[in-house]
Amino acid sequence: MDLDALGIEVTGRCNTSNSFITWKVICAELSRLQRGKDELWQVCCGHDVTSLLAVLLRSYNIAMNRSEIEGELALVFDTLEFMETKMYGRMVEWEDNNVWSDGGMGRQ
Repeated sequence: MDLDALGIEVTGRCNTSNSFITWKVICAELSRLQRGKDELWQVCCGHDVTSLLAVLLRSYNIAMNRSEIEGELALVFDTLEFMETKMYGRMVEWEDNNVWSDGGMGRQ
């Protein structure tokens, strides 16, 4: 894999002009993830997953973009059902441990 070309592609698609994040920081985090025992599917956000689904669907000649997929998924998954999932419970637990009462990030 050509990391220089990938770096140009990723940083070109991301709005990092007002951010401390650089390609060097991204590469360091990628190396850490590859060495660790993290479940790599857990480090991507929902938009990343639906973007991947859009690419997969295009390979089957089904033209749907990320927004359309997210809309369809929202129709089939009720909020109350979501609140009963382990993922929801873990998100609430994470929020309790990591978000200040004023909405800021960090330990309470």
